[in-house]
Amino acid sequence: MTQKDEEIKRIMMELAKRLGFDDVRFYKSPLPEAGNTAVLLFKGYIPSGEKAEAGKIALSPYYPCSHTAYMGTKELVRELNETYQIKAERSNVLHYKGLAVSESGRIGLNSLYYHDQMGSFLSMQCLVFDLNEPPETYPAHDASCQKCGACIAACPTGAITQNGWEREKCLRHLFNAGLPDYARAHVYELLGCERCQLCCPMNSEERRPPTVFDLKEVIEGRLTKTLKAVAGTNMATRTKLLTQAMCYAAANGRTECLDAVSALTQDDSVLIKEIAVWAAGVLKNAAHTGGK
Repeated sequence: MTQKDEEIKRIMMELAKRLGFDDVRFYKSPLPEAGNTAVLLFKGYIPSGEKAEAGKIALSPYYPCSHTAYMGTKELVRELNETYQIKAERSNVLHYKGLAVSESGRIGLNSLYYHDQMGSFLSMQCLVFDLNEPPETYPAHDASCQKCGACIAACPTGAITQNGWEREKCLRHLFNAGLPDYARAHVYELLGCERCQLCCPMNSEERRPPTVFDLKEVIEGRLTKTLKAVAGTNMATRTKLLTQAMCYAAANGRTECLDAVSALTQDDSVLIKEIAVWAAGVLKNAAHTGGK
């Protein structure tokens, strides 16, 4: 690799670390028409294993991490282009996990990529650009997980078996699929589910307190703007936040949220209205039977 190429790599790594990324790796791009070199940017996070206190709901820690990584990548591309005249762009096309696992780490039975230092608690971003001499691809290696079965037992919706992960059954996927009846009671935080990762022996046992928000205020829509700023506008949509918060309120018998839920039974959104009618029924029953 030429001295100029090495200098470009150094600049990228220094910028990435300043913008909060924990690891930077260079690969020969499988799509050279977009740029002959792919850079994977890794940002890790510490999960929470604690339940939110009464009247609160936790936010999945993945999405603030992912949003920060996304914004960091945009800033990295801007600085490369404007300050250093290095033409680079963010890519959503490349198969991140395939590139990453070709060098180190492994893919779990839950389909997630496990970094050799951060485990699966991370967000990956990718940018592409050209080097005069692009890096060689790394040799493939054994990337299998231990298949201990812990994630199979922990998955609330049966999305993981010895044969692997089924997207259509995953709770995160079901958030986008209207939250069918059988999945609603399993919502334990906003926007995510880390059950299969929290139990995994390939991950660190380090935990932090959950980031929580007032449950009733989420249902009332008063925290939608705040949550968008934290987790990103594409993920923290009004529909997702309100439907998941109502499911959580119903599953936990939070009858103080009944009025806020009932107000949404006339909402213009078909899905919000459907979940509200269901959740209001559950909460009314809880109120009649002495639920708290």
